[in-house]
Amino acid sequence: MLNKNKKNKRLNNISTKPTKKSNNDSSSNQQEESQELQWVDLGANKTSWIWRHFGIKTDGRAYCRYKVLKNGIEEECNYNCVYNTQTSTQQYHLNSVHKIFETKVR
Repeated sequence: MLNKNKKNKRLNNISTKPTKKSNNDSSSNQQEESQELQWVDLGANKTSWIWRHFGIKTDGRAYCRYKVLKNGIEEECNYNCVYNTQTSTQQYHLNSVHKIFETKVR
């Protein structure tokens, strides 16, 4: 009897995985894609050192603006991640990919 209760509990869980959009939503997707993303002004409230290398676009994602050489041409890295309030993902990217670390002044 205990096993049946556990199975029922599992079946009643709501999935939090993202679902695919149906074909009916294709017009809204095309509209979003046609609008080019713009850079957002960071203002003075972004005090972390990572904002020297990252910027935010209108889609709410943080984009790496670190310059890298690709085939002799200097281009932006353009790595992007979701940004809410913490900068740990951006810091990890700068540390692991570009070998840039925060310099502490004593």
